[in-house]
Amino acid sequence: MSITRDILCRHSRLYSSAFSKHALILFNGHWYNSQSVFWKGPSYLTVVPALKKKYPHLKVFFQDRLNIKDAPPDIIAKELRHFSKLNDEVMPNSSEHLHLLKLLHHAAESVDDIRKGKLADWTPTVRGCPLFPVNSPSKNQDLNDSDAPLKLMAFTDLFFVHDTNRQLYTLFCGVTPFLALGDQQLLEFASFLEHVGVLPGKRVDVCVSQTVEIDDQPITAASSRNGSLNHDLSQYFNAKLPYLARYVYRWVLLH
Repeated sequence: MSITRDILCRHSRLYSSAFSKHALILFNGHWYNSQSVFWKGPSYLTVVPALKKKYPHLKVFFQDRLNIKDAPPDIIAKELRHFSKLNDEVMPNSSEHLHLLKLLHHAAESVDDIRKGKLADWTPTVRGCPLFPVNSPSKNQDLNDSDAPLKLMAFTDLFFVHDTNRQLYTLFCGVTPFLALGDQQLLEFASFLEHVGVLPGKRVDVCVSQTVEIDDQPITAASSRNGSLNHDLSQYFNAKLPYLARYVYRWVLLH
């Protein structure tokens, strides 16, 4: 059945109301009303149907007559919340992992617009959602291994981001979770990770404090006697970190 322009013009209010109240739009085996769909949306869109790919020849009808809008720029927030709800702290499979990486990429692009003042900040709405793929504690875990067992954590959970040279990561990856993103992915998603506080706040080299005691007084980078840190002594103790780690592991095993 074809819908003629004359019929559309004469009965626009009637059918617009009908499409709004009733599920009359068929999309991938499901029926929707005009308030539950978009005309056009980003490629990652899964929560709400975007009709353009399926009905490109009906643009005038859907957009001009039914007033169906394009997906808003902050739809990424709804997608992230939907993903976290479906995979609530569950280790996603490889296809879900790849989809999550795609969402994080678009989240970073969206944050760029937030910083430019083009978009309201939607990130507080996902702050408590488990969105960050994290490796379970394991020695010598490959951060770039997409098939490694993963768990999803929220920003408020306890996990860390590896240091650039992997020295502290190598020491602690067996006892604490680390964000399962390699250097290139950290760079790609940097704007989003920085905006929500993962970077630099959870970098292990930022979280591990360097403290030297002189005359029973703790001297740190933030609080140093005579206004300066003893770098030579700090480097000496840094060199001993692998041995201290072995001592700690041995103590834990014996107790």
